[in-house]
Amino acid sequence: MLPAVKWLNSNSNKLFVIDQEMFSLCRVVEDKNEFNSGDINNKLNTIKQLNTCAVTKQEQDTLRTFALDHSPESYLALGYSTGRISIFSAENDQTLRRAKDFNDTSKSISCMQWSYVDINKICVAYERGRGADYSVIVYDLHKLLRQHPKEQCVSIFELNLAEKIAGISWLKDEPNLLLISGSRGLRIADIREHGNFQSVLGVQTSLMGVCSEPTAGHLFACHSRNYLYIYDRRYLNYSPVHAIEACSSNKIINKISWHPKRSFNISLIAKDSGNFYSFSISKNAFIQQEKCEIINEQPQKNSNNNNNNTSPRSEMAGYAYGSKLFYVPGISKLGSFDWHPHIADSIVFLSSKFNMAELTKDLAIIKHREDVSTAIACDNEFALITGRRLKFENGFQNIPLNEDKVKILKQRAIDGYGYGNTLSCTQTLIDSSLKIIEKDKFADDDLRFCWHWIYSMFNSPDAGEMHKNYGTIFVGVRHILTGAKATSTIKHDEITFRNRLFINDSRLKVLRMCNWPNYSDREECKVVLDDLSASGHVEEIARVAAIALFCVQGMLCLEYLKEFNERVNSPEFIENREPEIVNSYQKMADIILNIFQRYDGVRVPNYENVCEELSDDVYLLAIVKFLARRDKIYNKIYNEIFESNIRLEDKLAFAVLHMDDDFLNSALDKLTNELLSLCPLSALFIVGLKDDPVSHMVLHRYLDMSFDIQTTTLLLSIGNCFQGCRFINDTSLIGIKSSELLERAIDSEDINNLRRKSLLCFRDYMELLNQWKLWLQKTFLCTFLRPDTHYDEADVRPNVANIQAVIACNFCGAPIYPSIAGRIENLRTPKVISNSTFNRRMGASHSARTRTLSCICRKPLPKCIICRRSLGSQAEPEAEMELMNSSNIKEKGSMIDHWFVWCALCSHGGHLSHIRDWFNEHSVCASSGCDCKCSLGEENNCLS
Repeated sequence: MLPAVKWLNSNSNKLFVIDQEMFSLCRVVEDKNEFNSGDINNKLNTIKQLNTCAVTKQEQDTLRTFALDHSPESYLALGYSTGRISIFSAENDQTLRRAKDFNDTSKSISCMQWSYVDINKICVAYERGRGADYSVIVYDLHKLLRQHPKEQCVSIFELNLAEKIAGISWLKDEPNLLLISGSRGLRIADIREHGNFQSVLGVQTSLMGVCSEPTAGHLFACHSRNYLYIYDRRYLNYSPVHAIEACSSNKIINKISWHPKRSFNISLIAKDSGNFYSFSISKNAFIQQEKCEIINEQPQKNSNNNNNNTSPRSEMAGYAYGSKLFYVPGISKLGSFDWHPHIADSIVFLSSKFNMAELTKDLAIIKHREDVSTAIACDNEFALITGRRLKFENGFQNIPLNEDKVKILKQRAIDGYGYGNTLSCTQTLIDSSLKIIEKDKFADDDLRFCWHWIYSMFNSPDAGEMHKNYGTIFVGVRHILTGAKATSTIKHDEITFRNRLFINDSRLKVLRMCNWPNYSDREECKVVLDDLSASGHVEEIARVAAIALFCVQGMLCLEYLKEFNERVNSPEFIENREPEIVNSYQKMADIILNIFQRYDGVRVPNYENVCEELSDDVYLLAIVKFLARRDKIYNKIYNEIFESNIRLEDKLAFAVLHMDDDFLNSALDKLTNELLSLCPLSALFIVGLKDDPVSHMVLHRYLDMSFDIQTTTLLLSIGNCFQGCRFINDTSLIGIKSSELLERAIDSEDINNLRRKSLLCFRDYMELLNQWKLWLQKTFLCTFLRPDTHYDEADVRPNVANIQAVIACNFCGAPIYPSIAGRIENLRTPKVISNSTFNRRMGASHSARTRTLSCICRKPLPKCIICRRSLGSQAEPEAEMELMNSSNIKEKGSMIDHWFVWCALCSHGGHLSHIRDWFNEHSVCASSGCDCKCSLGEENNCLS
């Protein structure tokens, strides 16, 4: 029996936790602000344990299941392996001393369920006994519960089945109908009619956790592996109304539960997962009763008309569930949960690794509201906030495409965003991502600027030195300037005369990072600025003129302004621009050249009017303000230039040249705060990208603003933002799966550590890639979890390929490849053998035993689903003979035929040659009972 947590029915502040051995009752101590916060990430209450007691009296009589009724007394029924049923009031009997027992049969109990309507009826499912069938019995416990312990419990319905019973549930709208889920089918039985079923639906696999919807009653849900199925009992002869892939394929659903207050809302958790999944849908999806009656009343005129009619089921299937994923703080892996029966927004969670003696640390009570800040796609509907309720509207096609973030992220991933090759993983990831973002019409300037900065930093000649000195290639301005005091120096110029600059080696590095030339070298300035203005656009010429002036190269600035004047008066410019724009630029060119002719080194004549006339070009305006700095107070003018709309890199380069340390630090603080509120990715230019709290904070800010979990994960990866995690840096964990590595790394981090939230972001994007079946992209990104797998590229481009994958043992987790490398290597080169050699090896009767290779833990390696031989085992004699008799070895097979391949969906696999031969004749998996179409992926082939 899985551990569980449940609220009591009558008392809003009591709950209990039960497992196979113990029962513990707890009370919630309410805070003043109880249930007033809308943040799901806040613990709102203190939990106090009232009493803990054992539920097992004898070692052979183990607890198998339990069921809580729906009455104010909160009767709890415990079912045991001996067939004994013990019933007590969880509200009034905390020690189980007044529990009432009865035993109708000696068969083990598999599951129980109380009736929603008649609180005296309980349905019990029994396992198969000696020679007997599985059975379902409904008892009337009225006399037992009403102080008549000597009276026998009345059995009012009994049904025997030849298949294992996976779950039972009552239907809310029909108190006499019972839903039974067996290993081969779903059945609806009427307890008034013994032996007859109202409906029967065959299924291929057992459907677990069957439960009926509590508000309408005609719906029920169940689950199998990672799929959630929702049925309507009125149309049980159809397939499920909804089949939802609720979580990634490597997860198994642990528990599902309908919300007791919200119609058609269902939630679930998965095994070994810290995520809570909530699914919402429009109420219109299942309110089809009137339509159904109208359809049933219509006469069936002819078969053609019947074929054209739309079934009620197809009407309902036109709606879709919108899913939301939540993380519960303080609980890394969820074991159970339960919605509060009266407070619609309250939910309690239990950790899978709980300690019954200290439950207060393993329970969390969360406020969960359906507040909506963005549209949720539901096929042809979308959901908007109306007070504190979801409002569904038709016409989703009218919403701009940029609202559907999931489609945009998926298309980027398919196009290659965040993908590369593992020989130079960081280089290829950056190259491919920049290429995709440059072409993406939904990418904003902040995202484009970030990738251009990432690209320039990684390919900078100083990248190796940066990584050596600062621990990261993606150094921010703050990193470089920290602890470096600037020296004041004077530089003379023919135009601006005497200029005070603030210089040191760190500030010169910032200039290079901003792609600015060395201010003191006129030839270098000329080369760099010519390259920046190579496009010939007037805007770029105005920019390089301003940069030349800020670098105290007045004559060079004047040259570019003359070029600017020639450009705006050229026939090409006049033909390609609107007349208003041409007139504006020609006027600004005349004004700026006139200013230089009349400039005396201090004043700009008619300064205010000139600034107004040049307001259409921020760089020409900055030139005029810089010329007037002596007349209008240095710091004021510098601040105006710094706060103008010139490019970010130009702002920073200007500041490090002309501001002293105190002024510069103040300006950087102000600029950083401004960027965080408007375009947080650009703030990385200042704070850098590495494993420190500031970088994590910036990325979290971007995630909160844009919901772009994809870009956030990529930046965390290339920034090596997990290198400080002790668990990830443990190189002894080379054989562990990436999913398990992530979970352990998350658990190892403090709950308030920003790196923990980043790890959760990385994990969630990996699950998203799983849902999209983009396994190659997921595997590639997982390589960035390992320490020092990509930063060596900054110093020396790799000549030796890193290990691309690690084969690990399923039992002990140890890497298999190093231990059997020599034996596998013997299979890489086919060898032609003679008949005599073959007979000596195999014997005349070919009776030699096949040796099974194993890991160091002595457990067998994975086996081929076709030949049933282990990974790395000797080739089959038939294959060797066929190879020997072949005149051309290459005609008979490939050099990699002995390699193992497997399906990413069902995990079955085997030798490449065997799997290839199988799918030449079949379309489904070779494993018995598996209906997976391994060779038919949606976007990528499933075989890996």
